[in-house]
Amino acid sequence: MSDFSRLTDEILEYLWRKKPVEATFMGIHEYDHTLGRQDLSSHKEFLNTLKRYLEMLSAFEQNKELLGPDERMDCQVASNFLEAEIVFKEETERITRDASLYPQTVLHGLYILIMRDFAPLYERMEKLLQRLKEVPEVLIIGRDNLLQGSNIPRVWTEIAMEITVSGIEFLLKTLDPFIEETSLLKEELIKTRYAAVEAFSHYQRFLETELLPLSTGDFAVGKNLFELLLRKEHCLSYTSEELVSIGENIICQTKEVMNELSKTIDSSLSTEELITKLKEDHPQREELLLFYKKEMERAKEFVAENGLVSIPLGEEIRVLETPVFERSRIPYAAYIPPAPFEKDQKGIFWVTPVEEENLKSLRDHSRYKIVITALHEAYPGHHLQFVHANMIASKIRRHFSTPLFAEGWALYCEEMMFENGFYTDPRIRLLQLKGQLWRACRVVIDVRLQLKEMNPEEAVDMLVNTAKLEKLQAVAEVKRYTQTPTQPMSYIMGKQEILKLKDEMRKSKGNYFNIKDFHNELLSFGTIPLELIKERMCNT
Repeated sequence: MSDFSRLTDEILEYLWRKKPVEATFMGIHEYDHTLGRQDLSSHKEFLNTLKRYLEMLSAFEQNKELLGPDERMDCQVASNFLEAEIVFKEETERITRDASLYPQTVLHGLYILIMRDFAPLYERMEKLLQRLKEVPEVLIIGRDNLLQGSNIPRVWTEIAMEITVSGIEFLLKTLDPFIEETSLLKEELIKTRYAAVEAFSHYQRFLETELLPLSTGDFAVGKNLFELLLRKEHCLSYTSEELVSIGENIICQTKEVMNELSKTIDSSLSTEELITKLKEDHPQREELLLFYKKEMERAKEFVAENGLVSIPLGEEIRVLETPVFERSRIPYAAYIPPAPFEKDQKGIFWVTPVEEENLKSLRDHSRYKIVITALHEAYPGHHLQFVHANMIASKIRRHFSTPLFAEGWALYCEEMMFENGFYTDPRIRLLQLKGQLWRACRVVIDVRLQLKEMNPEEAVDMLVNTAKLEKLQAVAEVKRYTQTPTQPMSYIMGKQEILKLKDEMRKSKGNYFNIKDFHNELLSFGTIPLELIKERMCNT
């Protein structure tokens, strides 16, 4: 093993040990028994260690000729992500400002143990019991950290309150069938769960009575940090002003195409009226899961039959109801990829149930839109892309990822599948373009929220009035945007970067260009910044 390989292995092992919940999601199970340390001294030690590792990686970067092509790529990826994480954590101080971090850590750490069957249920419930025992301490430490914080955004505290309330429901209801199946641990699990519920209740009262009145701060990261994240996490050289210009141009272009297409479908209705009409054609609430599943299977068959990209053997996607503690943040649906370090490559697609009293939400599950959502999330979108990424040899590039590639690929697939004839119904195309319009709005909102050029209410208005989202979805979207700078812009910007790369490869290969070969090579490097992939693909 080379010195560089030893260093990267050490970095990953350290990250997994310090972030045990993330390690479980990654498919590393040595730390399934703990939720990790969230106290301020541990946080400081963590950042100092990352800085030391960054210096060691810099030494290798200065002697790149000693590394092979894959090692140089790994070095660049690891360096960029460590630098971005260090600066982001130091400048945002989320550990003392974001109350949602603590209940989320707990709930994700528990849910992943019942969500994935990587080991017999009894073994997983033993680990869950150990994590349950740590819940009161995690929330107490969280409270202590937050009381030392300042500039706490109200929206983050409100998010934390929603998660905590739904977390109590998760502890009381979702865990029940798993506890019932584990008779030898049942009594201890029930007792420990009770203590966890008490801890959540205490934390909720703290949020309502103590932290919320103190939450008068600002979430915006500012221009300097925003553009640093663009450069380091995504390898994008755009300025924030250029991003806004790109987003606004795509909004205008997409509107024009939508209006022209709308006339061919029903000239008696405006585009907005037609979309409203199409939304009324949806499955019933009890049919949602099956409808999504069938559309995913249909998309998979089309990809295979038309030779668009290879489908690895053994992969699978399961369609399940969104867990209760995530429903406030995921009003409709979301995808959870398979673990990069597990042999079993099963992805999960969450669909948030529509309650009887909120049947209006079914309008965002239009039959025409589900066609697009299914290919975006499953085949050849997110699921297939992550399965390919999880097959690569590089552990660094299985661990680190950028939404620029992940989200950009899925949005690119919507257009690519249209071009290859997967859907020809203009009503489906219209809703696909509506989705593109929404993603273009995200670019503008992402920048302007984080640069304090737009407030959350204005962002919601833009999503409702321009992208035509339902108010419920728009509010949930904007809450998430406040916590994830540069993620909302990644859909459109990632798609643009993939299209540019495809054009370059098509020009360079001429008649030898093959779409399946292009896609397979593109997906062979991992979910890393597209600029790094471009350097390899265009220079071989």
